[in-house]
Amino acid sequence: MLTLLQRALPLLPLTIAVTLTSISTISHADDSRLTAKESDPKTLGWMQGFPPPADKLIS
Repeated sequence: MLTLLQRALPLLPLTIAVTLTSISTISHADDSRLTAKESDPKTLGWMQGFPPPADKLIS
């Protein structure tokens, strides 16, 4: 009699592929990255002034 593990083993590659595809799809769902120009610290106003405002302080 086959154990549960022996019966499930042939499905392991398929299970891994489906899981990795799902993770990849979820991680790329919100692809709203900033461009280099948009993420420039001067454009964002980070560390401007003395002392810089708390919401613009990088620590």
